[in-house]
Amino acid sequence: MKRKQKIGIAVAVIVLAIAFFYTGSFKLPFAITGTNTLSLSQANLQSSNPFLSGKVWLLTFSAGGLGQSYYGKFSPSDVQSATSDQSTTTNDFTINVEYADQIWNYPIQQTSLNKPIYDISLVTWIYDPFFNPCTVNEAKSRGLSNVLWVTKPSISLTCYGIGYNSQSPVGDIQNPTLSSSYTITITTPSGSASKTLDINSGSSQGVVGNYAYASWLGNLGSGLTHPSQSAYKTAYVNGNWRVISSSNYANYISLVNQVPPSSTASLEAWITRLDNSVGNA
Repeated sequence: MKRKQKIGIAVAVIVLAIAFFYTGSFKLPFAITGTNTLSLSQANLQSSNPFLSGKVWLLTFSAGGLGQSYYGKFSPSDVQSATSDQSTTTNDFTINVEYADQIWNYPIQQTSLNKPIYDISLVTWIYDPFFNPCTVNEAKSRGLSNVLWVTKPSISLTCYGIGYNSQSPVGDIQNPTLSSSYTITITTPSGSASKTLDINSGSSQGVVGNYAYASWLGNLGSGLTHPSQSAYKTAYVNGNWRVISSSNYANYISLVNQVPPSSTASLEAWITRLDNSVGNA
């Protein structure tokens, strides 16, 4: 089971090998908000795809945000004016890259070391040593499925049965993994093609139709870390994992592990605090 949280701290570096340039080399003279064109240089690509084999242009760019787009439209005159040897493309083309939200996936580890959260229930009855004794069996006969304590305060005729009828397992939130994907679309006068790169599914590279080959190179360090999970745990409630506060859970544990007080006022105050701690957890 995983908990997902959207946040973007990684900077992806993607390379596109573009197959429809003539020879020459240049650096793209602009950067687009949210992305940076790192370089556009020439390379020799060996590929079984005849459109991508031989001399190609290598476009390297980085992207560092959520839900952003990289869009570049290139005409032969744009390319020619940017190259030192006046080389150019045969046709206009556009490159469009859509970035999906980056998501941190937090695995949940259920462990027996975490005491479950009980739905604390209370039954009371008037003590009679022969017909209504203060015993576990008596508490169960009054509807309490699982009995934690049966007690009778001093100078009192009231028996208190404290327990639960259901419980919620508690899990620890583990260190997350980053999920992000990018869809690259190349458009030319003869048509368009798209390729989605997903770094977690093993699809980090591949051809974009007959026009380009895309490859994800990795993430640049941003100096930021993922949101810490240390302040949280998870509880399995009604078929779903729910995030809970670690400090509230610790308060619940301290109360549920206590021996019930012996006086009526202290006992009832403790039961109220225990019941509230379950609700807060």
